[in-house]
Amino acid sequence: MDAPAYGVRVAEKLPNALHVIGPGQGHGIAGVGCVPRLIAEFVAQGGHDGLDFSCLETQGPTPFFLDFAGPGP
Repeated sequence: MDAPAYGVRVAEKLPNALHVIGPGQGHGIAGVGCVPRLIAEFVAQGGHDGLDFSCLETQGPTPFFLDFAGPGP
């Protein structure tokens, strides 16, 4: 089972859940592209109603860090 499938299983048990997937992303998505704004809006309003997650569809994969200097060229 892949990681998004686990999120689906958890969301099934939470009545107010919204399972969001960032294509090509991993657990470090919280600091990528539009996600910090989405998190801030979610916290400020106390829920996900009305949030526009479409920006995730245009967000490319985060480059893989090869060492402490960051992603490769």
